[in-house]
Amino acid sequence: FLGTAGIQTLDGLSIAFASPASMAAAPEETTAKLATLRESTKKADFRGVDVFLSNVWPRGAFRLLDDGAISAELLPDRDLQEVGTEQIAELAALLRPRYHFCGGGGQA
Repeated sequence: FLGTAGIQTLDGLSIAFASPASMAAAPEETTAKLATLRESTKKADFRGVDVFLSNVWPRGAFRLLDDGAISAELLPDRDLQEVGTEQIAELAALLRPRYHFCGGGGQA
């Protein structure tokens, strides 16, 4: 278990992580960790992270896809506008990951 949110470096690979489900269980701790994450992205030498792991999709991620890029069978049963969270979308924009892996099947 990595925790609610943070950045770890493993053998030179920077890995950021955030779990809204875990964040809801510890809101005060989460607020502090998210503030630390946001501050780390403001440093002059910050160039993004290698990997960002989250258990939900960032809201609006589908906007980056070409029309028809996802087959209809793979789309969620609800409107794409409602899939994911704004919190993860904001973090993804700030962290500028080379790769973002999401779990949770787009739920949130």
